[in-house]
Amino acid sequence: MPSVWFSGSFNTVTLPTLPGTNVYWTNNLAVNGMIAVVSIVTVNPNSPYMTNSVSGGNLTLSWPVGQTGWTLQAQTNGLGVGLRTNWFDVPGSTTTNQVVIPINTGNGAVFYRLKN
Repeated sequence: MPSVWFSGSFNTVTLPTLPGTNVYWTNNLAVNGMIAVVSIVTVNPNSPYMTNSVSGGNLTLSWPVGQTGWTLQAQTNGLGVGLRTNWFDVPGSTTTNQVVIPINTGNGAVFYRLKN
């Protein structure tokens, strides 16, 4: 299908109503010819607290729903090492406020933190 190009100008552009208050239109017609819908994601910036529980060989870490969007990070080190800079993001943690992690008794020391 061939591309269609238009030239000239518009007097008005009428866009449909968006479904909620967390999205809005951006109008960059004069800049790059694009109109787009942008989603507003609000993440609570206050430091969250984490709770934990252990059951059936699993560690459950939870934090307030308002901090969904924060990233849970972890690092595993030997017992005599302590904290280092080798943090990694726990996959899928930014879309939830609870992660269940199987306990590996072979790990020396495991640390967790939430990062905004």
